[in-house]
Amino acid sequence: MTHTDSNYQNSTRSHRTKAVLYSLAVIGGVTLVIVSMGMLKPKPEAKVVEEEALAKVETMLVAPQIKKVNVTSQGSVTALHKINLVAEVSGRVTSVADGYADGGFFKKDTPIVTIDKQDYEFAVRRAEAEVMKAEEVYALEKGRARQAKREWRDIGNQEANDLFLRKPQLASAKSSLDAAKANRDMALLNLERTQIFVPFNGRISKKHVDAGQYVTAGTVIAEVYSTEAVQVRLPLTDHQVASVDLPLTAQYDKAHYPDVILSTVYGGKHYQWTGKIVRTEGSLDVKSRVIYAVAEVKDPYLTENTARPPLAVGMYVSAEIAGKELADVVSLPREVLRKKNQVTLVDADNALQFRQVDVLQNNGSEILVRGLDAGERVLVTRLPFMNAGMKVDIESSKPSQGSREGETQISEAKDKTQNMPLASKEG
Repeated sequence: MTHTDSNYQNSTRSHRTKAVLYSLAVIGGVTLVIVSMGMLKPKPEAKVVEEEALAKVETMLVAPQIKKVNVTSQGSVTALHKINLVAEVSGRVTSVADGYADGGFFKKDTPIVTIDKQDYEFAVRRAEAEVMKAEEVYALEKGRARQAKREWRDIGNQEANDLFLRKPQLASAKSSLDAAKANRDMALLNLERTQIFVPFNGRISKKHVDAGQYVTAGTVIAEVYSTEAVQVRLPLTDHQVASVDLPLTAQYDKAHYPDVILSTVYGGKHYQWTGKIVRTEGSLDVKSRVIYAVAEVKDPYLTENTARPPLAVGMYVSAEIAGKELADVVSLPREVLRKKNQVTLVDADNALQFRQVDVLQNNGSEILVRGLDAGERVLVTRLPFMNAGMKVDIESSKPSQGSREGETQISEAKDKTQNMPLASKEG
């Protein structure tokens, strides 16, 4: 190797060494800068994990009571007595009552329609003449019978046959007289039937004939119903039936018929009538599985109470029936009810629990339930989200209060309707 080549190699090594040292110096500088910046950067503060605040709620302490639970239902007013007026004799209609029209009223035993009487008056005269003739024949036969008996006795014979004593002739005359009297009575009855009337105060729902029209026996004159009383069929479930002392047997004491309040809105005002549950229909409805209790209201068209409209046939009414006294009943605000029959309880650990209850009555603002024990806490506050076991913070707790509204409403309404015209209120 020459001296020149040796110098070249030494020069190359020297340059490489300088490049490596320069690179190391650069890397070291950058590392130093990064470390310095990291040391100078402020350290993050440790986050404090806050516990989630519990929802503050109000509860109500359960205090079971003995309460009278009323049952609600609804139905349409129908006539207690509804009949078809039918002509029993033939003839021309000569006159009709002043109120003979659809919706017209009539009085008990007042003629509604009168049929031409002339033919029937003639029949009565003929029948009376036949009676007089038959009485004459019978009187003659009685005289002949007595004469025959005397003649036979004068002969001295103790025995006589009936023919000689004219007993058959006397019996025939007596039968003819009885028949003549029967014909006369029939003629008088037909004459009476020319006046058609009804044995109750009522109203005409539909008329079928009018003055001047000829009718035959069996013709329907009009459809009428009684205004002395109306009835309402009220469907009740088996659950409701268990809460009311219904007249289910023939031995039921009429003095204990349950009271019922019927109410409706008429002309924008609210009106009430009081009545009685007088019977139940014979069997359950096979389709709806309900039993119908029948409420009866006397004098629905009572004219003295001018502040109230009549309880007319066809009206749709709501009904509240006086129920039995039940034990372990709890009165709660309506808003505590969930899913129709569920309430939320707060247990000893302040955790939420759900409970199914038996809702006995719901009057809109208050519910009466069974299925809760004394001292249990019912959640009153409505929370946007709830699940079983969720913890809450009880802010206040008050005892459940028994409202007397449901117990006294029927008796108060009954007193009002009996003592004064019912003051209506805006509906």
